[in-house]
Amino acid sequence: MPAAVLREALVAAAPRALPRSQGRPLERRAVAVQAFWGRRGSSGSGDGGSGGRGSGDGGGEPPSPSYESEVDRLNLERVQTLTDSQLRGRLKRMKQPAKLESFIKVLKDCGKSDLAAEAERRLYAVTVAMRAEAPSDLEAPEEPAPPAAEPRLRRPRRRSADASEESDAQPSEKRRPAARRAVRVAVDAEQQAKRWRQRMQNVVADRLIDMGMEVYVPDGDSKAFDWGMLAGYDEVKRQVEESIVLALSHPEVYDEIAAATRGPDAVPGANRPRAVLFEGPPGTGKTTCARVIAEQGAVPLVNVRLEHILSKWYGEDEKKLAEVLHQCESFPEGAVVFLDELDSVMSSRDDHLHETTKRMLGILLRHLEGLDGDDQRRTVFIGATNRKADLDPALRSRFAATIRFDLPDAESRAAILRRYARHLADSEVAYLAKETPGMAGRDLRAVCALTERRWAAQVIKGRVAKGQLPTVLTYVKSAEQRQRDMEGGPDKGPPGAGRGAWLR
Repeated sequence: MPAAVLREALVAAAPRALPRSQGRPLERRAVAVQAFWGRRGSSGSGDGGSGGRGSGDGGGEPPSPSYESEVDRLNLERVQTLTDSQLRGRLKRMKQPAKLESFIKVLKDCGKSDLAAEAERRLYAVTVAMRAEAPSDLEAPEEPAPPAAEPRLRRPRRRSADASEESDAQPSEKRRPAARRAVRVAVDAEQQAKRWRQRMQNVVADRLIDMGMEVYVPDGDSKAFDWGMLAGYDEVKRQVEESIVLALSHPEVYDEIAAATRGPDAVPGANRPRAVLFEGPPGTGKTTCARVIAEQGAVPLVNVRLEHILSKWYGEDEKKLAEVLHQCESFPEGAVVFLDELDSVMSSRDDHLHETTKRMLGILLRHLEGLDGDDQRRTVFIGATNRKADLDPALRSRFAATIRFDLPDAESRAAILRRYARHLADSEVAYLAKETPGMAGRDLRAVCALTERRWAAQVIKGRVAKGQLPTVLTYVKSAEQRQRDMEGGPDKGPPGAGRGAWLR
């Protein structure tokens, strides 16, 4: 059968014989068969098997172009088999300049000038994009770089010989931008580290507050809560400042001294206090002193409430205590952990001590020993007690120092009274301090508050003119009332005087 007749028969039967592959419509399959036999007729035999090149019996179709490159032949097959819309879609996906150039050549040879123009625009866009993404040292620009702008001429300044020598000693102008960048990078790193420490401090403080603890975070103003809050007690202030405050604010000095005295193998932080015990009667300023230490050392103060740690469930007490102590150690710049009324829970271990208290005492002893911690930590534990003798001997040995808060003497009582009765003369303050022996700072503050309340009642009732202030005798009467309340005796009043004689 001649090849032309066979080709016409296959084209007519193509819509029914060819499978529905790749979603092609019937017409497209017919076009594909025609293109295939057109190529076969241009290169095959003309009469069903005789040799030689040329067209078959049909002989009416123009010969297709021939290419030596495999890419060109593949592009030719795509141009002859695909529609224009499909060629445009494939053109949008092409990103290699070599394939685009071959595609343009084939389109021009096949007479598709519109598609060839679109391919040329696509080749230009791909080339520009590749040049923009290429590294500057590997890129070879076709156009020369524009000339640099000429520097502006400035009038030379008259400088002395000393000034010229100083300018020669300074680094060159090329090094100054690099130095400024280095300084800026260092400042940014320091600020970022500071922000991280602040965020970490807030996170740890929130966790402790959720556990029932009190957390006081310093606001950066050390004058807001300074030693003026604790009037008197000059010797106590000196001991606290030398043993705790300076170690918190200047730890590097203590480490240098330890390295010089103990040798290069000295552990940093070994000479800084880990735990300090405050001993003294109630109301002598132990809690206030802990607050001042945290404010002066710029570290948070954690007031551990032992009543929030105790639980009715077995094993929960020591577990929660260990978690609270661990969180206190998590502050990035250290903290002051205050354990008030330590003798109420951590008493001496004997046969009458509860098992839960023994386990909690063991947790605290192991933590204060620091075997599982880092000696470079700035966290300081402060325990306050009214009865040091009741504490367990092992716990007493864990404290690096013991600071005694005795009842204030006459001079200290006068300093405390000046904070709450500034309108009194120095002689009146000295007389009032003499009349209040054995009173702590808390008692003196309560005496002043009681006096102010009584005087306000007299002003409201009209017995005292508005604008007048309490006299020293009014403070003395309140002090006697406070003394009777503390001793639990009856209110007999001062001998030889009525109630109204004290309001003058």
